[in-house]
Amino acid sequence: SSSSASSSPSGTTCIATSPTHRILSVGSEDGSLNFYDTRISSSSTLTPFSTLNVSASTSGYGFAANPDPTVTSVAYEDTGVMLAAGTGTGCVALYDVRSSKPVYVKEHNHGLPIHTCAFHQASGSVLSSDEKIVKGWRYKGTG
Repeated sequence: SSSSASSSPSGTTCIATSPTHRILSVGSEDGSLNFYDTRISSSSTLTPFSTLNVSASTSGYGFAANPDPTVTSVAYEDTGVMLAAGTGTGCVALYDVRSSKPVYVKEHNHGLPIHTCAFHQASGSVLSSDEKIVKGWRYKGTG
């Protein structure tokens, strides 16, 4: 098995780039989010410099009838400090990229995979959607 990003053994499901750091984030079917330094030459084999276990962070949330650990969506907010990761169990985990523990886990309560995560910077909100609903929730305080 190769260690390149293009041949992930668990299957690549989503990607996002940090708007402020030269980091590529790649979600996978096994519930991990791998981080790659994009300054590496294209002729080099990319290997992750860090891995976040989103599946473990969201364990106990979502629907037990749908144990899909897949990271289905990933997005950065404009400063590159906050990251949202959607899962196959219908959860969105919000991370400060400096920590492996989520700041917050939001459940969609339908048991459907999250297909989109996005940040609405002006309102300090995270937007997330599955095939039935779009949810918006604040991640920043007003003060």
